[in-house]
Amino acid sequence: MPLLLIVGPPCCGKSSLAKRLNDFFEANSSIESVTMISDDLIYADAAKSRDILYKDASLEKQMRGRLKDEVTRVLNSTKLVILDAQNYIKGFRYELYCVVKAAKTTQCVIYLNSTLDQSLSLNKTSNLYSEETIRALYLRFEAPQPKARWDSPLYEVYPESIDELSLDSIKQSLTSGNVLPPNMSTQNPPRMGAETLYDLDKLTQKLCAQIMSKLVDCEIGDTITLNTMIGDMNGPTERLKVTRKLSMPELQRIRRHFLEFYKSHTFKDPNQVPTVFFQFVSNSML
Repeated sequence: MPLLLIVGPPCCGKSSLAKRLNDFFEANSSIESVTMISDDLIYADAAKSRDILYKDASLEKQMRGRLKDEVTRVLNSTKLVILDAQNYIKGFRYELYCVVKAAKTTQCVIYLNSTLDQSLSLNKTSNLYSEETIRALYLRFEAPQPKARWDSPLYEVYPESIDELSLDSIKQSLTSGNVLPPNMSTQNPPRMGAETLYDLDKLTQKLCAQIMSKLVDCEIGDTITLNTMIGDMNGPTERLKVTRKLSMPELQRIRRHFLEFYKSHTFKDPNQVPTVFFQFVSNSML
């Protein structure tokens, strides 16, 4: 099951809606389990008032990180996760969208479109925020857009008509919607075998030795010719312009960086490795 994302300014009825959704889906036999994540837990753990958290950009960023971590930890294809928070930053909603893609599931966004006066009025009863904080959050609020893929499908509802929201329609969107396919940005790279890394380590050591032997007799501005050898076989030659001299320790550091780079990229043709390595060294000279 997917992520049900509730978006809205402070004091607009998000928690009441989240409770209603939780009760609805828990009573639905087709849902294996429902987990509700609320920013109330973050406020309690931080032992700080909402005013302090939202006035400090660093603390607020930490709070969003905690919420994202919790969603990532529990989200899977069989569990419904309801996130009850303001979620007012579109960049944060995009991050959650990527989490959904990585989990190969679906999502739905419910936007409680409340006016500033409505929030200020409700806050007089709860007294959760100062008026200054509420006004500041309204100025920073980035409303969901139906054309944005990370905000779709989008259900927009107003506080005065919240009882008219069709929970069955939301259920249909969650259970029958298209599963978001993962892409390279949301998938962990496959782990490379020890044998492959060992061979790559030996190859790059030979390439470094070749570069150092060429650098001995050249001057800055010269172009050296390198052989893209794989094993004992010579390959096409590559030309490397010497913009500065490299020491062996520095070249070894570049080689280690290349090995880390290689772990997260796919080379369909192993013969590409020497060419890419030489380009890597060339860029590191700049």
